[in-house]
Amino acid sequence: MGAGSAICGSAACTSEPYGTELQELFLQPRVQLDGTQDPCTGAAPAASAAACALTGVTAAEYGNIARNPAGQYNGLAGGNVSLAPEKADTYTVGLVLTPKFLPDFNMTLDYYNITVKSLISTYGANLILSTCLASADPFYCGKVHRTQGPEPWRTDHCGSTATDSLRIRIST
Repeated sequence: MGAGSAICGSAACTSEPYGTELQELFLQPRVQLDGTQDPCTGAAPAASAAACALTGVTAAEYGNIARNPAGQYNGLAGGNVSLAPEKADTYTVGLVLTPKFLPDFNMTLDYYNITVKSLISTYGANLILSTCLASADPFYCGKVHRTQGPEPWRTDHCGSTATDSLRIRIST
């Protein structure tokens, strides 16, 4: 099973905390452990025969695919030299209060809001397989390759993400 990537929604992306620009762009394709589940394996698969057919399981194979006893499946990973930089809108505001009528009192109020557009991230094998099985979405089902060998998992622009926070700190 393997997958490539294009544009995905922010909920569908996985984040790589160790990723660097060099890896995201130039990582050579390599086989690595990627997925941990396959609902189409075992004598009584968790997914239906119709759903598993979307991932390339034939009627003869359904119920006859051995589970991986280690719960690990291979995928092919690699960089994407077509990436453009992420873009973000960032807003911050801060306030510090040190009133003279309260000696040794300090209060800070900080707020930030960050929205990243064209987020650079990856798809994971588990997400691709489970989304294909649940929705029959050809975007995800087209990324599952059981017998032809895996297509690269590529780092790509993967939707957007946003966060905001309000922090209050008081000290005396």
